[in-house]
Amino acid sequence: MTDTELERLESELAVEETTLLTELGALKAAAEALENRARAAQALAAEVAARGGDGGVATRLQQLAVPRTFGETAFERARRAREEAVRVRREATAHVRQMFGVHRRTLSELTSQLQADESLARRQLDDLKRRAEARVEAARAEAARVQAPPPPPPPSSPAGATALGAMSIDEAIARTVVAARPSQRRVQPRVKVQTQVDFSSDANFYMGFSANVSEGGIFVATVAVAPIGTEVDLSFSLPTGKQIACRGVVRWVREVNDKLPDSFPGLGIQFENLDPQSLEAIRHFVSERDPMFYVD
Repeated sequence: MTDTELERLESELAVEETTLLTELGALKAAAEALENRARAAQALAAEVAARGGDGGVATRLQQLAVPRTFGETAFERARRAREEAVRVRREATAHVRQMFGVHRRTLSELTSQLQADESLARRQLDDLKRRAEARVEAARAEAARVQAPPPPPPPSSPAGATALGAMSIDEAIARTVVAARPSQRRVQPRVKVQTQVDFSSDANFYMGFSANVSEGGIFVATVAVAPIGTEVDLSFSLPTGKQIACRGVVRWVREVNDKLPDSFPGLGIQFENLDPQSLEAIRHFVSERDPMFYVD
């Protein structure tokens, strides 16, 4: 039953109760008047009997019973029920009001927490965007530096010496690698490749550009060098479009050398746990190009 239906029924009952109470008053008045007439008639019949008249009238009048109650008991029960209903409704109203207060405080606390979390999420998002923009700017600067034409060679070189200033980046890398490992036999071809390389260790995130790649590893031109032996996660793509992601270990480091301006600083990273599909993609890419030199 809805509240509207309940209110309608309560209103109808109130109207009917008012009507019945009016009728009750009229019945009581009529009963009282009849009772008064009966007492007068009893006195008259008694006088008739005393004078030797018919005593039957007096007997009937003495047996006359005028009703004194007209359903008041039912009205009393209904009144007590109404009073109990009012008490229950008051208790329910007080309980509901108390629960409303609890819910209002809960909603207020949740609103405050939500506002704080929203502010924190916005600040974190802004910070991540700034970091991403900084990485993009750093990558652009590195790309511009790598792609910049080398300075002109020095005017003269000592007799028998190699003019490093006139060497390309790949030739400088080749000479450095060969000089660093004079006793090791070169078994894997290394070819030129220009691609952005993202790599990270447990503590840092780096970005650079590869100058060459082989089946065994990759050289990454970057000023943010990592110590030899550092394990890194590599991510780069071949010119064929194949994405490569694997683990690697820094095996050698070339730092900035003002005496060799064309010798880019960077890292020689050896592949580890290279999956067969990535290895085959690198092998196929290397096989289709003329090798610069051979490395282990």
